[in-house]
Amino acid sequence: MTNSALPDSANDWERIKDTFHAALEHPANSRLAFVNEACGDAPRLRAQVESLLAAHDESTDFLETPAVALPGASQFLLDATQRVGPYRLLKEIGRGGMGTVHLATRDDGQFAQRVAVKLVKRGMDTDAILARFRHERQILAALEHPNIARLLDGGTTEDGVPYFVMEYVQGRSIRDYCETRALSVADRIALFRTVCAAVQYAHQNLIVHRDIKSSNIIVTDDGVPKLLDFGIAKLLHPTQYEDASVATDTINAMTPEYASPEQLRGEPVTTATDVYSLGVLLYELLTGQRPFATSGLTPHDVMRTVCETDPLPPSASAGVVASAELQRALRGDLDTVVLMAMRKEPSRRYSSVERFSDDLGRCLTNRPVTAQRDTWRYRATKFATRNRTGLIVCALLLTSLIGGLTATVWQAHIAQVERGRAERRFAEVRSLAFSFLFDVHDAILNLPGSTPARALLVQQGLQSLDGLMREADGDTLLERELAVAYQRLGLVQGNSYNSNLGDSKAALASYQTSVQLLARVTDSTSKNAGALNSLAAAYKGLGDMLIVTGDLSGAVRNLKLSLAVQRRAIALNDTNMEYRRALANLYFVLGDTYGGAGLPNVGDTKDALESYHLAIAERERMLTQLPKDLEIRSGLANSRLNLGALMLSLDDSTGAEHLQQGLAILEQIVVEFPNDANRRSNLLSGYLRLRRPLADAGHFTAALTIDQKVLTMLKQMVAADTKNSLFLRNLGVTYNTLGFDMIGAGQPLKAVNEHRTALAIVERLRAADPVSAEIKQDFAYTLSALADALRESHQYMAAIAEYSRSLSVKLELQKSEPENPRHPVDLVLIYSGRGAARVESDDLSGAQHDFDLALPLAELAVAKPDATSKARSAVALLYSRVGRLHEHQVRAESNRVARSADCLEAHVWFDKSLAAWGTLSTRHELAGANRGQPAIVRELETHCSGG
Repeated sequence: MTNSALPDSANDWERIKDTFHAALEHPANSRLAFVNEACGDAPRLRAQVESLLAAHDESTDFLETPAVALPGASQFLLDATQRVGPYRLLKEIGRGGMGTVHLATRDDGQFAQRVAVKLVKRGMDTDAILARFRHERQILAALEHPNIARLLDGGTTEDGVPYFVMEYVQGRSIRDYCETRALSVADRIALFRTVCAAVQYAHQNLIVHRDIKSSNIIVTDDGVPKLLDFGIAKLLHPTQYEDASVATDTINAMTPEYASPEQLRGEPVTTATDVYSLGVLLYELLTGQRPFATSGLTPHDVMRTVCETDPLPPSASAGVVASAELQRALRGDLDTVVLMAMRKEPSRRYSSVERFSDDLGRCLTNRPVTAQRDTWRYRATKFATRNRTGLIVCALLLTSLIGGLTATVWQAHIAQVERGRAERRFAEVRSLAFSFLFDVHDAILNLPGSTPARALLVQQGLQSLDGLMREADGDTLLERELAVAYQRLGLVQGNSYNSNLGDSKAALASYQTSVQLLARVTDSTSKNAGALNSLAAAYKGLGDMLIVTGDLSGAVRNLKLSLAVQRRAIALNDTNMEYRRALANLYFVLGDTYGGAGLPNVGDTKDALESYHLAIAERERMLTQLPKDLEIRSGLANSRLNLGALMLSLDDSTGAEHLQQGLAILEQIVVEFPNDANRRSNLLSGYLRLRRPLADAGHFTAALTIDQKVLTMLKQMVAADTKNSLFLRNLGVTYNTLGFDMIGAGQPLKAVNEHRTALAIVERLRAADPVSAEIKQDFAYTLSALADALRESHQYMAAIAEYSRSLSVKLELQKSEPENPRHPVDLVLIYSGRGAARVESDDLSGAQHDFDLALPLAELAVAKPDATSKARSAVALLYSRVGRLHEHQVRAESNRVARSADCLEAHVWFDKSLAAWGTLSTRHELAGANRGQPAIVRELETHCSGG
């Protein structure tokens, strides 16, 4: 093609495009005659159209993209490049408006793989088309679905032309597949519903395809449909993947015969656009022809036909060529469903592709559909719009005849208007509720200081949900949507695995509502993977909240239910990354609940270790497919941190390696996302876990350095988001840790101040959320830690008072969580600490009472097969304190025989303590401040004399 044949203006391009599409509607042997007639006055434009038709005839439908409408498109010559990156091109298998598709193989020695490589044609590499091409590549990279052609690789050639590499899909268009296989109506609908699932997945990822048509859906010989060509897809949030110019430049790149009225008019595109195109596609699959006859029409006439003409029902359209049996199969509900998907107004179509597909499923099972046939009033309104002048004349002639009916008609009109208003209001409320709870909430989820704003959004969403709940009876899809919304509500209200508002009671109620809704609408034999995934999430959220409120056995029960349901969802769709993320997170939370170190758990360390390992394996498997995914990387880091902490608590020193690996991941994430408050919080938790081995080794100065670093960062985060209970709780934990390390470093008076600061924070959290078992545990621990610091600084009476307060809370917790193994050991430490303080204040009878309560609990704890080093340390410390009690009794006793007996008793307890410390040393469990205990006991033993 010479330069003289190029178009002179954008208007020329519009005419070329329109003529080209119109010519395609004609049989191949009559297209040139049509072009000659259409372009008789413009030979240069005729040459352009003939060139396009020649390129079209040489191409196949594979990955076709009609880009001829883009400004700047010129010629269609492609240099015969034999290699693109590591791929060797074998042959051209497709050609479209902006690019060519080649069958290729990877031959760089890494591995062999047959792929499809799509790249821009030489002469088409204008800024607009290159931007569009890169846009298509980025969209495909975000999609992982078995019925969407997968993006495998991408890059640019040596001379800067972009390309991407996709899985090689071998098959035929969905229409050809249905016709060559002579599929029944039911089989065609089943195949079409699989395509719907792929489109719905794209919509959930905020992507609208905008060019759904038969040639963009390839069905393999195995009957698996693959959705192709996201080249003109529009993201619902353009800033995520594209800039505004890309969306603007691609607005006209569509196939008019499948385009929705709003597309043709240049109006905003939404998911309803894809619903319309799917309706056209289904119409074509069922009838063998498209709903509108556009052959030979000008672009203006095509637009007018699509926007103003109502299509015949599929049963009537198919009647020309179909059997009476096929007409009967289409007549009725199928007609209604297809026509509802194709309604002119987006608001009157199905609200989602999923609802469209669900109605088709109802047709197949002879259940009532949710689609409503167009009413007489609606059709009359449309007729009036098209024939306004004629109706005015008729109205004047008929006025005298209808006077007596005026009142009745007017009342009916009012009722219809009110009903329409109610329906619109319901849709608006529904949209607003989900916008608050999903779109807007998610947009600010990780911003510093966003918790008050999230609280306001949830408040507004909850008010809307309360109204929707009363209207949801019988609408299973709405009930499912509501259930997911209540999960989101629980997440922000009080789920401690995320930033939350600290209202665990309200969160528990929200998750219970979600479970009730989903259990009712999800059949036990459901084959709907999405419904199963939602139910699994509801069980998991309820399990989370039962952990928070102290019902550990109930939590484990619900988490196991969630795991079973999640595995069923994955069995139905094992490539869905969302489902696999949920599975990995379930393993992680189960690990925490079974036996997480320092966490409320049921004491099953074996299952805890197994669960953490499963979580790590699942996340590492996902990272091979999505190596830069933030959530997977963060989840892997946390799994390694929790596994490492548990291993160290079980005296497995290799746990430190997991801690280091997890910390390295979190540090890199914070570098990449410095303003993400949740990632910074994760990193701080990692630092505190790294501090533990330092403290255990007695390196308290180094441990204090980490404490101060964490404290500084947390203060900044809390100042930026004062309502965030997760950050505030972490701040309290850090003050306690700082106090603990100060005692180890010999600074008990300073430790008292740090623990008092921690106590003020915990009391604030407790007042805001009095039912949270986690916060009650924090309260008991902080009181005990403060009492330890007071005792170490010789403030014995104050210490006794704080031990008593801690004891009261801990006994309440033990009553509500009798299976939690940490409570008996904590009680031993509290009784033992209070007894030690009483010994030093000469309340020997009170001390004896405390030790009598502690001894049976301690000896029972160490007798268990899974006894922890904390339990063994508590027993060794208790024995030495009982010995100290008898030593004081020696000093107080005037009778020599009694003194000798007490001295002997003291030696017995000191020897038992030394033996226990010796066992700890042999097992390499003598850590932190306890390293000096054996020497202290030996010194005490020398003081005792019965003489």
